[in-house]
Amino acid sequence: MRKINFTLALLVLFFVVMIVGVDGGLSAATYTSAWNDFTVTVPDGWRVSLDNEGTGYANSVFKSPEPNYSLSIRWYTHWATHMQTNGSLEMFASADDFAKQISAWYGNSYMVEQVHEINVGDKKMKRFTGKLSSLSQKDYDAANYSMNRRSRMGGILFSDSEAIAGGRQVWTVVPARSGFYVLAYFAPDVDYGKYEKYYNQMIASFVPKDGPGGTGSKADPNLSQKIEQDKLEGLIAGIRSQKDTLFKQGTKSITDYAYSSSPRNMSVPSGRFAGSSSLEDIIKFVSNMKAAPVIPEAAKRSFVKANIFMKAAKAASDFKEAVVAYQEALFDAPWWGDAYYNMGIAFAGAEQPVEAKESLNLYLLTNPKEPDKSQALNKIYEIEAKQELQNKREAAMKAKYGGNRGGSYGVDDLYRYGAVVQKMSFDASGMERTISLKIVTRKEAGYLRSYFQITDLTSSYDVYLQILSIDWRGTKTFYFDDRAYPNKQLMTMTVTSYGDGDANITIRPANNSSAGIKTTLNALLKELATQAVYAGDRMSIGGREFYALAQGGSKGSLLFFPPEIKGILENGSVRDLMPKLVAIVNYRASDGTNARYYNSDLGEINGKRYHLEFDGSYYVAKEGRGENH
Repeated sequence: MRKINFTLALLVLFFVVMIVGVDGGLSAATYTSAWNDFTVTVPDGWRVSLDNEGTGYANSVFKSPEPNYSLSIRWYTHWATHMQTNGSLEMFASADDFAKQISAWYGNSYMVEQVHEINVGDKKMKRFTGKLSSLSQKDYDAANYSMNRRSRMGGILFSDSEAIAGGRQVWTVVPARSGFYVLAYFAPDVDYGKYEKYYNQMIASFVPKDGPGGTGSKADPNLSQKIEQDKLEGLIAGIRSQKDTLFKQGTKSITDYAYSSSPRNMSVPSGRFAGSSSLEDIIKFVSNMKAAPVIPEAAKRSFVKANIFMKAAKAASDFKEAVVAYQEALFDAPWWGDAYYNMGIAFAGAEQPVEAKESLNLYLLTNPKEPDKSQALNKIYEIEAKQELQNKREAAMKAKYGGNRGGSYGVDDLYRYGAVVQKMSFDASGMERTISLKIVTRKEAGYLRSYFQITDLTSSYDVYLQILSIDWRGTKTFYFDDRAYPNKQLMTMTVTSYGDGDANITIRPANNSSAGIKTTLNALLKELATQAVYAGDRMSIGGREFYALAQGGSKGSLLFFPPEIKGILENGSVRDLMPKLVAIVNYRASDGTNARYYNSDLGEINGKRYHLEFDGSYYVAKEGRGENH
């Protein structure tokens, strides 16, 4: 039988316990202060943040990988002033003064444990515990001043997000000759005990000197650079939590008077990235760093990929792929000027001028040298000029369509708007009739079907029309209806394919080849989509804002166009310009009056089924399959 060295086994067991930790999941490590003024045992792997103001104030914070847990060790020199993050000053005469001021700030209602003396080895310390109640974001915004006091009193006690969540802060004050140390632990109140043992371990293992300026203390020569890098990492961690929204436009609230009889509140794009201020903070911080940070390899990889996408881009959707890759680079290096410039060019190619200008302005914030600075400014001026032209186009469209939103529909709404309209002479008498050509989309057996609609709308009381599938190609001669001659007008329509699903369209009197409508399928779809953007309503479905356009007929419907349709009106393909969803909302009853469907199936968005319900004022989108009509 093999003998076991029990002394060695016990040493190994002790080593394992120290490395793994008593809970089997967290190891401990000895930490020496960056100022060499104390040693202590803290959880291994927790990120260390440093801050100081000379030798009068120093702070070492150990943050857990999960949010809202932290340990910290601070030094205060007697009577030294320290500027807090909100700009106010704090000053303490002694360890007792600190305990008195902070405990008084909590007040009796928020004190969990009153100030009392404890002995740890040969050191006498004072300990007390305060509590923060959680607040909703709304309550936090309403009481922002007091919450900022709460989150920053005594330096950065905890972040605003932690203050909103609420929690418990434990303080242990350790006196020294020229000042005092404060050892703190912050945790959610409901789970306060999770890391309390490591706080107690930190107190028991704490071996101090007399502060950063005391005998034997000597600051790390690279300390200022380490503090800068740590602050940068903290700022970057903040934007990584916004990854899903950072480069999307922010929103602002407006009152919308369209479509419904009463105004309603809506959110619309604000014209700025949701995280613009955070990105600006990082760029400004890096511009003042003593040593510029190194661009991470992950950022370089994404940047090169984006450049490849940019060179190969031919359509707006291709440029969007480049935009996404540049965004990935900026998540890893949010101060990188070249990435902002290229992303601005990619946004411009993707026909997103607001985002393009935002990116280029962030690039200018990185202080580029000439001629790069002028080149970026010229690009901004170019984008602004294009926006000015677009605004003029929009003004014309609003003048054309703006007064015809929703409600009741007359002949102009149903047949002239979203259509190509022309007067045509059918015989030698010179008599002219007004002909309209447009696209209508219907839902048939659950599928969307689009048609050419040719209408004789010479008289608003005597309207005649024919429809043909937009998939039909060839030449067709037809009468509008069975009226008696000479009111029985013979038409010829020719549709020939070309390009990416597009078609040339000619429609004319059969006996007069010199008069007629010449257009394309793309142009007709563009006219319909333009009407939706400038004369339609806006409706939120599945977290997306759609343009909704009412369409009349024996069965009236609502056509839904995606939010990006506005950016591709000028050069979108046939496929891009088609409505994506249709809901049948009313019908002509047997007595000739219009009747309403109160529940109508709509379709799928991001894998979820939706339907429309009429709530007495307007239609509301709700999850679940509706009725087919």
